[in-house]
Amino acid sequence: MTWLSRRWPVTDLCRLLNVSRSAYYAGSRKVIDDNRLKIKVRLRELHSASRGAAGSRTLMHQLRKAGIPAGCWKVSRLMKEFGLISRQPGGHRYRICPEESVASPNRDLSPGNRTPFGAGISAIQNGVGIADRFIPNIITVSPGQTVTF
Repeated sequence: MTWLSRRWPVTDLCRLLNVSRSAYYAGSRKVIDDNRLKIKVRLRELHSASRGAAGSRTLMHQLRKAGIPAGCWKVSRLMKEFGLISRQPGGHRYRICPEESVASPNRDLSPGNRTPFGAGISAIQNGVGIADRFIPNIITVSPGQTVTF
């Protein structure tokens, strides 16, 4: 607009662009801060490196490690200007399987049923203390029966 103001009056240009004259003059006097632009670029890099999970405090600490002094409030304002939003990843969800597992079909575990309770292997030691024979065993327990070893 500065270049157009050499040829046409500022009032006409502001009216055409639907901008107030005071806003035009305030913007034309505004100095662009190179340091702020560098911080913005670095913020975007760090935010994308964290996959959008880093907030203003984390980014502030990362900027300080990189040698760029910036406070938490400045970082949060720059994040807002740049449109960076911290989003935390969702929690783990267990998948829901509508079908019954094939590994455990139709087991009847009612107490009245005499089903094997457990299985194992017992070792028989010789006199030296070395197990030289192994015996497989299955324990069956009836309701109300106590098993001790």
